[in-house]
Amino acid sequence: MKRAALFLVLLVSPLNAATLRVVGPTAVDQFKLVQLRVDGDPKDAGFIWDVFPDGIADLDESIPGRLIFTGPPGVYTVKLRVVDFTSKTITSSKLTVTIGGARPPGPTPIPPTPTDPLYVKVKAAYDVDPAPDKAILSAKLSVFYNTSATSKTSVYDQSITTVEMLRAKVRAQEAAVLTPTQLSGVRQVIGAELNSTLPVSGPLTEEVRYKIATEFYRAAAALDALTP
Repeated sequence: MKRAALFLVLLVSPLNAATLRVVGPTAVDQFKLVQLRVDGDPKDAGFIWDVFPDGIADLDESIPGRLIFTGPPGVYTVKLRVVDFTSKTITSSKLTVTIGGARPPGPTPIPPTPTDPLYVKVKAAYDVDPAPDKAILSAKLSVFYNTSATSKTSVYDQSITTVEMLRAKVRAQEAAVLTPTQLSGVRQVIGAELNSTLPVSGPLTEEVRYKIATEFYRAAAALDALTP
């Protein structure tokens, strides 16, 4: 079963950001399993695992605090978020894992980028948002953009042949992630940026898909920079 985001939501205890990290091999041979675990794992926590590029790796999260996956040769970014629903905070950790040979084609996730002008605008909108759970909401929105960037049901859905079709599908998919009022200011900023950097109509060529994926990763990086 292929999944982009994995949720194991239990009762949550306070997090220790100083010790929390993903540990495991950073390189394995082709056809071998990658086995990762949470070090500094808080008991009874809420976990969100993501593996990028999306839709490529086969994931197994049946053991709490552990992730097992395999996939074709390439470089994968594994991101773990541990959610404290009591304090409305998120602690995160990342690990890069190489399986076999070269990286699959296409753009790659961008690290959090506080120097990007988009981040400055996103942070300004985020800071004035009164929602007590906005850290969790921004993490969900980041996962959405990271996942969409390589998803075979979004940017790389070959049945979608025009930019207009993709824009409509992405809007519908985003509406399933957040309600219209959640992070509305942040989403307006990101939407305006995407409208200014991406085409609003025309054929969805591979070059255009690549550009859209790159801008989606940029939006996710700006969101990731909002929280530790």
